[in-house]
This record gives sequence, C-alpha cells and structure tokens, in this order.
Amino acid sequence: MQINTNLASLFAQRQSARHQGAIETSFARLSSGLRINGAKDDAAGLAISERMTTQARALGVAMRNAGDGVSLVQTAEGSLSTMVENLQRIRELALQASNATVSVTDRQALQSEVDQLIQEIRRVSEETTFNGQQIFDTSGTGGLVNDSNKVAVIDGLRGEWLKASEDRIAEYYGLRGDGASLRIVLDDAPDPRYAAFVSGTVDPTTGKIVDQELHVDMEDFVPPNPPNGGTAPFYNDRIIAHEMVHAVMGRSTTMAALPTWFLEGAAEFIHGADERVQSDLARVGSADALVGQIAGAWNGSSEQYSSAYVAVRYLHQAIKDDGGEGIKDVMTFLSQNAGSTLDHALAAVSTSARFSTEADFLTAFTAAAGVGSTYLQDLDSSGQLANADTGAIGGLDADGGTEFTAASIISASSQYTDDPLQGFTEIWPDGYDVQPGSGSGERYAFQVGTFRDQTIETGRLKVSVEALNLGNIDLTENTGAAIVRIDSALEYIDRARADLGAVHARLESAITGNSIALENVTAARSRIRDADIAVETAGLTRANIVRQASLAMVAQANTTPQVVMQLLG
Repeated sequence: MQINTNLASLFAQRQSARHQGAIETSFARLSSGLRINGAKDDAAGLAISERMTTQARALGVAMRNAGDGVSLVQTAEGSLSTMVENLQRIRELALQASNATVSVTDRQALQSEVDQLIQEIRRVSEETTFNGQQIFDTSGTGGLVNDSNKVAVIDGLRGEWLKASEDRIAEYYGLRGDGASLRIVLDDAPDPRYAAFVSGTVDPTTGKIVDQELHVDMEDFVPPNPPNGGTAPFYNDRIIAHEMVHAVMGRSTTMAALPTWFLEGAAEFIHGADERVQSDLARVGSADALVGQIAGAWNGSSEQYSSAYVAVRYLHQAIKDDGGEGIKDVMTFLSQNAGSTLDHALAAVSTSARFSTEADFLTAFTAAAGVGSTYLQDLDSSGQLANADTGAIGGLDADGGTEFTAASIISASSQYTDDPLQGFTEIWPDGYDVQPGSGSGERYAFQVGTFRDQTIETGRLKVSVEALNLGNIDLTENTGAAIVRIDSALEYIDRARADLGAVHARLESAITGNSIALENVTAARSRIRDADIAVETAGLTRANIVRQASLAMVAQANTTPQVVMQLLG
C-alpha cells in the first residue's frame, strides 16, 4: 500500500479527460453540423473534401458562365432572325422587279425600299451588343472581292454568258462537256493578245484537254455594262461564247488533231463575225486577199480570224447543199470518233464528192476567184455583212432562222445561277461567294468546365452588308443576280443560325451536365464532411454517462489512501 502515488485516481482522471474530449468533439460536430471541423478530425478527409468544395464552387461558376453564353447566343440569333426578315422582303421586291409588267420607274421605287432595308441590315449588324461588346465582326468584306467590275463579270458569267453559250454549242454543234472542271480566272495583268482564252494540257492517253481554265482579261472586259458586257458590237458575251467552243471541243474531240483555222472559225461561227469580216475586207481590199489568209501559218491576226470564220461558214453551207445538217455533221463525227482528224470527218460527211481532205478544201477555198472568194463576195453583195444579223449559225443569214443581232445572239434573260454549265464543274475565283465562318479569327470561348481550357468555342461571325455581298444589289439592272446574292446571304445566315443553335444546345447540355456533377460532388463531400447527427447524439450521451462514472471513480480512488491510517492507528 502507498500514499504517494494513487494509480487508481490517475487512471480514473485520464478516462474522465478522454471522455471530456469526446464530449467536446460531439459538441463541435453537433453545433456545426460537420464531422470535420479541423485537420485533426480527419486530415485525409479534410484534403479530399476541400478539393470537392473547390470543384463544387467552380461548377456553380461554370453554370453561370454557360448561362451567360446562352444569353449571348440568343441575342446574336435574334439579330440574325431580324436580318432574315429584311432579306426575305428584299427577295420579294427582286421577284417583283423581275416581272415584265414592271416599268423602269417602278424598279427605281422598289430599289429605294431595298436600299433602306439594306441599311437596316447594316444597322443591326453594327449595333448588336451584349454586355457592351459588339457581337458581330463588321470589318472588311469577309474575303469577298470588293471590285464592282469583277463582280459584274462574274454576274455575267453566272447569268447567261456561259449557259447560253453552252446551249448554243449543244444545239448547233451537237457537243457538250463531260463534267470536267473549268476554272474561271480573272486576269488583272493586261494582255494585248487576248480578251479571253482557254488554257489546258493535252492528256496523252485520251487526247482531251485537262485542267482547263477560262481566262478573262479584265482590261478588255471593262466596262462590264450588263447584261451583255463590253461595248457594241463585240460584246463580252460573244467573246465568252467563242472561248466556250474551245472549252467544249477540248473535252469532246481530239482537239490537238484539228487545224487552228477550223477551231477558230468554228468558235467565231457560234456567235457570228460579219462585222469583223466587213471591216477586214475593207482593209485588205479584196475577197481573194481575205480568204487566202488561212493558207499560211496561223498568226492570230484579225484577217485570219475572218478568213477562218468564212471558211467554216462556207463548209457549213456546202454540207447542207449536199444534204447534210452542216458543220454539226463534222462535229458529231469528231466527237464520236476519238482521235479523228478533219480529214477523217470530211471524208465521212456528205461533202466527200468535192473535198475529201482538209487540203482539198483549203485548195478550193483559197484559190484566186475560187469558192471562198465567190462565197464572200456573195455575202457582201447581198448585204449580209452589213445587216443587223451577225451571221451566226442558226440565224437569219446563215440558216434562215431568227435574226441574231450582236446584242441578242447570247440570251440576256434574268436567269442567274452559281452553276450555269451542265457539261463542266465550274471553279469560281475566291471571294465571289458568301462563305460561312468567323470574321478575323476571333472566337468566343465560354468557360463551362472547372479547369483551364474546358471551354465551348464559337467564331465571331462576320455579318455585314459587305460580307453578305449585298452592296451591289440593283433591281434596275440585274434582278437575277440580286436574287442569287440574296439567296446566298440567306443561306449563309441560315448556316450561321444553325451553328449558333448547335452552340446553344451545347451550352444547355453543359449546364445540365454541370448541374448533375454539382449534385454528385456535393453528395460525396457531404458523406465525407457532414456530421451524422444521430451518431453524434448517441456518442455525446454515451460520453456524458461514462464521464460521470469516471468522475465518481476519481472520488472513490481519492479516498483509497485513507486505509493506510488504519494501519498507523
């Protein structure tokens, strides 16, 4: 027995202190509602729950960000919807202006309304803002060519220049392209040799011309003067018709096997060249001198073109006189018999009794006072070279058909399309079509995730009168071009609205996904950090009872040393 050390009391005190700590912990958890009130409660749990708290708070911000993104997208889409309404009205006015019953004064009145509607489109594009930021990019032209002359040439090509030329070639020559590409090139560097030309490479396997390009010398195509272009009588549409003969023959015959005079004469005959012949005949002084121009090497002079034209026109008449359809018989043979030369064709058509080879034909045609000279003199003396008809195949002078003047030989209707050719796939120069996409590359990045680069991006749309190619809408001149440009603008805005709708849907989906993630992260954090009130209440009750018991034992233990006094007494 000892009195200096009361082990029983020490044990009871330690137990009492331990249960006092448990009571304090329970009080803290019950009063805060948290199982972890400090790192001592659960160091690992605290670290995990803090990361979850960061994620939960970030998810809340991301949801707000996505909501703001939805609002911006809705603002942009609403403005685009307003533009569509204006464009639809402009299209209605263009259709109205296309009607033959509408006078010039009426078209001017319609144009006045169009001008106001276009200005409204400009205002909406420039003044649509969100939180002080301009939504649309209205700078520049959006890659569109801002050259009225080039735009007018493209309008002419997409109008009737190409289509009418192709249709004439198909009707009177029986030829059409095979779907190969035809690239349109507008040349800025003046070339005194050509107003336009077709280039390409001979395919050694098929003999056809591949990679064809229709080059237009812009210097020679100004002024554009719709619908025919250029100046009378050699309008731009006639030049295009000439070159389209080369392009079509390049894909339907073995062009490299044919003589240049025949190729150029056929190209002139499709639209007629009486004006050129009359001028060149007066300059050289005699029919013999003019028809003899094709006897030598080809040098591309105007006289050679005139001589070639007269030769092909004469050949056309000779074949008809012998019971054939004319030059169409030659073209059909060349098209159906790959690798054929003009000798082969002449031997096959109904002129074989007079000239079965090219040499026979040239000898007879270019001889002094020969068939060519006589034929040309007849054209001149009959007044055909001086009348309004151009001498084109199928026309009044050549075939007794409709009179084809310099202005009417290529149809000038209001038809307009970005795909005018059936026999070719056109490749248009860049900058003549409204293309979807962002403006200067600037993008809206909506932060919809909890970490860096977790964004939904969309381009800042370039929406302006210039970018929509509406700057040259003129109902007083070319309603067909106006309608197609409006359709292109509508298509662009429809695609833009579709893109915005897709972004809107993504943002809504992001909000939904973040909401689900926030719910799950919060639940997981609650399981780690929140106190279980039932468990903590039970623990508190137990700790109180045990502490009271331990305090009673401390009191009992403190009286134990008094037993020693009995031994001493």
